[in-house]
Amino acid sequence: MGLIFSLLLSIFGLTLNVKRYGRTVKLSSTVGVNNSERNIFLGLLCLSVIFWIGSHFLVIGLIIISPFSKFTFLKVCDNLNLKWSKNAINWSRALLRFWPVIFIFSLLSIFFLGDYPVQKSVHQLRDGNVSQIITIMISSLLIAPIIEEVVFRKFLYSGIKSKLGIGMSSILSSFAFALIHFNMFSFVILFLFGIFLCFCYEIFNSLYASIWIHFVFNLVMVVSIIVK
Repeated sequence: MGLIFSLLLSIFGLTLNVKRYGRTVKLSSTVGVNNSERNIFLGLLCLSVIFWIGSHFLVIGLIIISPFSKFTFLKVCDNLNLKWSKNAINWSRALLRFWPVIFIFSLLSIFFLGDYPVQKSVHQLRDGNVSQIITIMISSLLIAPIIEEVVFRKFLYSGIKSKLGIGMSSILSSFAFALIHFNMFSFVILFLFGIFLCFCYEIFNSLYASIWIHFVFNLVMVVSIIVK
């Protein structure tokens, strides 16, 4: 059921891409150019925390980034207005256009990496109790999109970009983004998704864009796992 849902999203995404065929997209390279040293330090600090405390990183991450970033839960909620909602439609369309890539590499992962275990959270979503399911949904839908986008796009990506440029910084930050999920099966998909999020961060010139796209991606993944 999950693959069928993903296939339908891919078909819809392909139709959107066909409509936009021939248009060019130019990266502005305007976001995240200030405080590069501070951003790199904070990004590396958060990475070290991830490998030290593992799955509890998201909770500790709230404490670490709050004094340094305006993208808090309250700030995001304050921006849930009509204009933000209209932007969210464009951001969602961008994810749909990218979805065929996700679908293709999901199939490749199943074919070549099917023997690797899936994440513990996947098992808990499928077979866990109500408390475990609620905890994972809160973490993946509310906490992770904000914390991970601040760490990997606002801090790490934008900090490295001022030193190495858009291409290399998107690769390095996306590699770290995929690595911290500690799952070989989904590594390639998360790596490509991380690069896509860097692209959206640049093209929309807004961290809210990557936060929203990250949220929608996680929502689709959670629904696909539960209904499978």
